[in-house]
Amino acid sequence: MLLLTQTAHAQNALHGRVLDAQTAEGIPFATVVLCNTTDTTLKQATITDLNGGYAFQNIAPNIYRLQISCLGYTPIHTERAISDEPTQWLDSMQVDAQQIDEVRVTAAYGQTANHKTYTFTNAEIKQSLHGHDLLQHLPMIKADPVTGTLRGIGNKSVLILLNGVTSTENDIRMLPPNTIKRVDVYDIPPARYQNAADYVLNVITTTLENGAAFGFDLHHGLTTGYATDNAYLSIVRGHHKISLDYNLDYANHRNGIYNSNYDYTLNNQTHSLRYNITEHFADILHQARLKYAYIDIDKQIAEITLKPNLISELSDMTGTGRYEQDGGAYTEDLSTTLFDESRTLNPAADIYYWRKLSSNNELSLNMAAAHFGSTRNMHSSEHRDADQQLIYSDTLDLHNTKTTIIGEANYTHSLSIGRWTTGYRVQWSQMNSLYHNTFGNTDYSSSQLQQYMHTELSGLLGQWNYSLGLGATHIQANTGYGQYSQWLFAPRAVLGRERVRVIYQFFPQNPNIADLSSNTLYLSRHIVERGNPNLQSCNRHTLHAIISVADNPYVYAELYPQIAYNNSPIIKRATEINGQYEIQAINADMELRTGLVLVLSIYPFGNEMLELFTTLATKYNFYKVDQNKHEIIEFYPVAGLIFQHKHFFFQYSMETGRQNPTYDGYWAITQNIENHFVVQYQLGSWRFKAGVLYAGLPSADHKRISLIETSPLQYSSERMLQSKRNMITLGIAYHFGKGKDWEYRRKLNNNDRVAPTK
Repeated sequence: MLLLTQTAHAQNALHGRVLDAQTAEGIPFATVVLCNTTDTTLKQATITDLNGGYAFQNIAPNIYRLQISCLGYTPIHTERAISDEPTQWLDSMQVDAQQIDEVRVTAAYGQTANHKTYTFTNAEIKQSLHGHDLLQHLPMIKADPVTGTLRGIGNKSVLILLNGVTSTENDIRMLPPNTIKRVDVYDIPPARYQNAADYVLNVITTTLENGAAFGFDLHHGLTTGYATDNAYLSIVRGHHKISLDYNLDYANHRNGIYNSNYDYTLNNQTHSLRYNITEHFADILHQARLKYAYIDIDKQIAEITLKPNLISELSDMTGTGRYEQDGGAYTEDLSTTLFDESRTLNPAADIYYWRKLSSNNELSLNMAAAHFGSTRNMHSSEHRDADQQLIYSDTLDLHNTKTTIIGEANYTHSLSIGRWTTGYRVQWSQMNSLYHNTFGNTDYSSSQLQQYMHTELSGLLGQWNYSLGLGATHIQANTGYGQYSQWLFAPRAVLGRERVRVIYQFFPQNPNIADLSSNTLYLSRHIVERGNPNLQSCNRHTLHAIISVADNPYVYAELYPQIAYNNSPIIKRATEINGQYEIQAINADMELRTGLVLVLSIYPFGNEMLELFTTLATKYNFYKVDQNKHEIIEFYPVAGLIFQHKHFFFQYSMETGRQNPTYDGYWAITQNIENHFVVQYQLGSWRFKAGVLYAGLPSADHKRISLIETSPLQYSSERMLQSKRNMITLGIAYHFGKGKDWEYRRKLNNNDRVAPTK
């Protein structure tokens, strides 16, 4: 016992911190190894936390070899003595310019349970006009050739954070490329952003100084009405920052073709409807944002943001149709018209406050408010050609208002083994809908109070990385047809080691505002679509893995096997009522999905001069509704290549046909092959761009409402925008920066984007 006591007293704890020699900031995810000097055998190893700290326990007094390494820094190799007293070490690492010169820098495996960290080469920085261009060098991120927005390969959605705050793509355009220190890529979003996107990109910047940034990025179609334009301005003086940005998305297509087919049985008679329609389709989105902030980077940040948005949509259709009974025993030739125009004005305001309580504790507060004013004017009709008799007429005059107030508090505490985050979010929404349609007048009101509480702990335990999170949502709603109160829990566990991570999560899916509406619309003479205010949220269990097959200068490859179960999925069903069919969203019995996705990028030259990329996804879907079973197999390939040499850039991408069931029961089936060609050249602060989009074939969208094979109603539609075929586009961008902008970390961001247009 005496010997054991002496041995125990001889053990010591070692605490250390690793800093950037230039910025004096902690370096996260650096590898720290402690070896014996005699035989260089490994004693202990760990990875630094988000503040650059690390700790070793039970270290016997002796002389050890210390090795510290991190992407983009010169490694440290030294010998240190540890006594029988508590020991603290502080080390600074120098940036290794040679290490990050030309070779593509990849992420290290096993850094955390839910993300990897990437840095950029000097060549990539020189090839980028601004920060938005630089993010496209991430192996899993590509710019959409049509919209220019960032997305994950395989059509995965992307959420951008700038030093922790939810940001727009214009925020990233304001950044000079050399101010981006690293990007943390969350392929498993944190609990705060669960279900918000497939990828969360947290862009970490260096300490930035006073300065200004100004620029614009214009992209227009020559052969049809099409535009995606962005402009931005950012000025920093002392503790004050003001920024203004604007985004315009515009489309105007006059020669669209819309065909739809209905097949159903009523009163023991078969019915068939075929429509051939010409469509004029247009939409326009104006988004503006004015932001002022007072910044004391080491103590507190206060920010006020104003965000007025305007959305307009127009659809004008005229066409012919044919109605048949009993396989052609009775026929009618038809003429049909539809005019549908909507407009939404959405002013919003946001107040944010952050306070650093201590070196390891932070508190963030956020209050956001948004108001929607929506108007919609729709009228459609169908006439019989033989005698001009009116078959049906449908009108809708809608005036909706919606007000949302959101409050959130979030607390973060840094630990030696990771980070603990907990928060509370409350959202109150009130909607008033006043509309007149063929079925009468309605003055409908609804309100919802939603509370969300979450906590998450993530870090490292030896060679294992982990993340444990729990979210709880309480919904209290008054739909005008009744009240309900519901608790929804969303636990999640992530466990990983080296190249493999396994994730289990359980999360709710809420019905959208259109499905909860009480409105009713005609689709055809015997078919209407009706909302369902009594829809309930559904719960989905998922178990999936992320397997990093390769991430090196030549190959990036990942596998995503998955299985998911939903106890009451929301689907749309057709029911015969009073001599007509009503399509309505309902809660089905169950849903089971399995799938496997491969994401692959090949760099033949070990850098980004040439990249070949593809995504191969296959899924099996099984549904049960009213004891009826339905099975669907999906296959969705995407492929392309990128060639980049100095300031010249060329991209080709191809998407083939796919079947993709949406959660509301519609099947969106795209059968075309979409080909997009984009070429651009950067000259100083200018960039010139040209493209041919939808080369060879027009844009097409095929839909089929047929969740159950035995359904008495089969509906399919095909929409083709002929003006998009071989759409030639030209673009020009300019970026000006004087000094360095000054960004900061914001932990919360809230808004409501769902307009009440139905």
